[in-house]
Amino acid sequence: MADARLPVARRLAAAVLVCAGLLGAIAPVAHAYPSPTVELTGHGWGHGRGLGQWGALGYALDHGWTYDRILNHYYGGTTAGSLGADVPMSVRLIRFDGRDTAVMQERGQLGTSAAAGSYAALRARRVGANTFAVEQSAGCGAPWFPLAQVAGPVTFFPQAPSGDDRGSMIQACEPDGTRRWLRGSLQVLDSAGVTRTINHLSMESYLRGVVPLESPTSWGNLGGGLGMHALRAQAVAARSYAQSQGRYPFAKTCDTTSCQVYGGVATAAPNGTVTAVEQANTDLAIRETFAEVRRFPSGAVATTEFSSSTGGWSAGGTFPAVEDRGDTRSPNHNWRASIPVASIESAFPTIGSLQAVDVTRRNGLGAGGGRVLEVVVRGASGSVTRTGAQFRAQFGLRSDWFFVAAPARRQATWYLRNSLTTGIADVSFAYGPPDAHVLSCDWNGDGVDTPGTFTSGRFSLRTSSAPTSAETSFFYGNADDVPICGDWDGNGTDTVGVKRGGTWYLRNANTTGVGDVSLGYGDPGDVPVIGDWDGNRTDSVGVKRGGTWYLRNANTTGVGDVSLSYGDPGDVPVIGDWDGNRTDTVGVVRRP
Repeated sequence: MADARLPVARRLAAAVLVCAGLLGAIAPVAHAYPSPTVELTGHGWGHGRGLGQWGALGYALDHGWTYDRILNHYYGGTTAGSLGADVPMSVRLIRFDGRDTAVMQERGQLGTSAAAGSYAALRARRVGANTFAVEQSAGCGAPWFPLAQVAGPVTFFPQAPSGDDRGSMIQACEPDGTRRWLRGSLQVLDSAGVTRTINHLSMESYLRGVVPLESPTSWGNLGGGLGMHALRAQAVAARSYAQSQGRYPFAKTCDTTSCQVYGGVATAAPNGTVTAVEQANTDLAIRETFAEVRRFPSGAVATTEFSSSTGGWSAGGTFPAVEDRGDTRSPNHNWRASIPVASIESAFPTIGSLQAVDVTRRNGLGAGGGRVLEVVVRGASGSVTRTGAQFRAQFGLRSDWFFVAAPARRQATWYLRNSLTTGIADVSFAYGPPDAHVLSCDWNGDGVDTPGTFTSGRFSLRTSSAPTSAETSFFYGNADDVPICGDWDGNGTDTVGVKRGGTWYLRNANTTGVGDVSLGYGDPGDVPVIGDWDGNRTDSVGVKRGGTWYLRNANTTGVGDVSLSYGDPGDVPVIGDWDGNRTDTVGVVRRP
């Protein structure tokens, strides 16, 4: 079988060398990105580790899962456990970092560690190392008057707290004029010369300001109450995550997405509009899962990360990656995004003008190969490599599970003829950029030559001349290498290679990788030619230098096995088995 098609393969290799000879005379042309934006599609929103919030809802509503089954699914290797009580919690309020901390109590029942008495509003202002001036006022926006100067920390607390009665709680006066009701107390301290403000309260009280900001409370009303299982799962995940934290010497966690979002009890905007944070459904989910956490076999509380939408597969890491069939409910299960080319060039100035954004590694989980592990941004002046997470963060993508859509390009048109006679093309199709190097080889060993292109170090190969043929694309060689192809190992399938100066790098597979054979042969300015010079059914290298040919019967460094003078220096070399004897010989095309 192999012998029957070898003469065909030889003819195909010969056809390639018409292209290779032509290419050797020109330098590759770098091409700019063909559109003003890089278009992407993707799946999910967030890092994808652990529980997917939309997936939890989908499993509750569409699959009838209870919250404990949802947690078992996303947090493999853990089991349900309990803290046993309503434990203390401490939260760094990021918006007060390095700022004065002002607090008010609407009934004038505000106390402080700095002085005895009851106050309407108090402010702590750092005036030296661990030294605070404490001032009093009638309210957040009223004039301030000195009260005391004390060593830190300074604590502010409600003197008559009464359960859910907001009027008995303290209100933090935020820098933008918002007032925020908080349970518990506030502590102001000096941390290495920077003012920090900490909300001290119980865990279950803390969760009431977390869960409704992480999962919509309205979910509890869906499916005749089945949606409550998603809120219960969120409550357990948030409790475990918070209890496992120990982020700072002065607080267990913070109040932003860097930790998990915490909003207190309610807010009053500068115009007086009051917005409740705590909600009935999420309060219920917290009560129904009181003190419940996830524990590892060691007994340690698990850092139960979660994100909005996994896209269909969790990302793995601490917990095993799992398929997330509940995520089809997510509005971000599938998404699209555009990045201006100018933004990419600005972010990576060393690359020059953008040419390509290429995903080179994925995690293998889910559609299209899953989340991006590595992406290479290529330009006219160089390239940069980033992780998928870094690229996502750099350009604000919803997740690191993304795909770069092939840009619309002007393409070269191929016209192929199946006989050596005058006539119209038997096959014509658009393929490859107009400035690409073109090749034609038997890429899959079926005895038929099909097209290929080489641009900026990327080979793109098709296994059919049909307009809809699938394409294999991979990087091999450098942008200014001269591409070649041939059957280097005699297995009946042609593979790629490049000539770089006087060195050849030949590969026995059409994939990214290192050269299987490297050899020095010829000079940098020589035109490469490839053929089966001795009829042994294996292609080997040769060069044309001026009007002289130097052909070698092995893909190793050495002197030419055959040298001959044929044609003029300006002739274009062509190679073929002109008489059907299974041996390739030389020819030239002489342009007028």
